[in-house]
Amino acid sequence: MDGQHANHGADRTDDGGRNLVDAVSEKARSAMNRAGAKARKIVSAAGNVFRSDDRNDPGTRK
Repeated sequence: MDGQHANHGADRTDDGGRNLVDAVSEKARSAMNRAGAKARKIVSAAGNVFRSDDRNDPGTRK
């Protein structure tokens, strides 16, 4: 009986913990999306610089 009670307790704790984790991860996800959008803009700007360099210098073409 003790084992069963322990399992039930773990299940209840799990569910509560999962809801909390979902709420936290949702906030983290939206923050990551905002950061990702900024990073993509920076990367694409840097990529444009590198690509224009490649066009000007045929030696760097692969």
